[in-house]
Amino acid sequence: MSAPSKLLLMLLKIMLLKENSVIPTQLAQDIYHNFREQNKSEHIAGLTTIQLLLNICQAQKPINILELGGGLGTLTKLLLAYSPTEATLDTYEDNLYFQQKLRENLQNYQSKYTLITDYRILPPKRSYDLVIVDGGNGKTGDGGYPDAVWFIISYLQSVKIIYIEGYRCLQRLLIRKALRRRFIYRLQAYAPAGEKKAGGLKIECRLCHSPFIRWINFLFWEIMEWTSVENFIKYRVNRLVKKFKHV
Repeated sequence: MSAPSKLLLMLLKIMLLKENSVIPTQLAQDIYHNFREQNKSEHIAGLTTIQLLLNICQAQKPINILELGGGLGTLTKLLLAYSPTEATLDTYEDNLYFQQKLRENLQNYQSKYTLITDYRILPPKRSYDLVIVDGGNGKTGDGGYPDAVWFIISYLQSVKIIYIEGYRCLQRLLIRKALRRRFIYRLQAYAPAGEKKAGGLKIECRLCHSPFIRWINFLFWEIMEWTSVENFIKYRVNRLVKKFKHV
């Protein structure tokens, strides 16, 4: 079977896949509640993300990890604690308060992580097993700037899994656009029942040297994700309309 035929078959199979959910274990709940009790914990990762990353650590055993948006260190600490002992993590966090909280919460892992305090700095590596996107979109409280994730993902020469915490429609779009330069990929959404924006998106990536196959893969997922893009455009248009009404 030719490569395009294999890709088409894979895409047809993917079309039958539905949004997944995971059942948080007691460990995931303990991690969540431990950080939820801390100050400024309103936007920490949800139980679905925590459980899914525990599963990824167990199954994929990532060694090189990149995180956008360290925050209090909920996911950072989880990844360092439950990945292989030789694992290292590079995390972006440009908020001074959260930089200090990261240092406090990661005292036992000082030699295993690198804190990057400016999203304009490219990652220290170009190959990662796992990339977590939980910040850096330029919004108030999220750090970074709107195109940061595009520049960072475009810089990578190898990546196996990307996980986007929460909905983050614009960052999802920018990541797909960045990936099409080198990779084909598969998207899998995870969310608690009836809470679409409370879960996240897992992207499994594979290097591909065929521009044609990469374009077909990209086009397929743009069609599959069109509802999300359409909703995002409507949201932006409505905001602009409201803004001009008040002028």
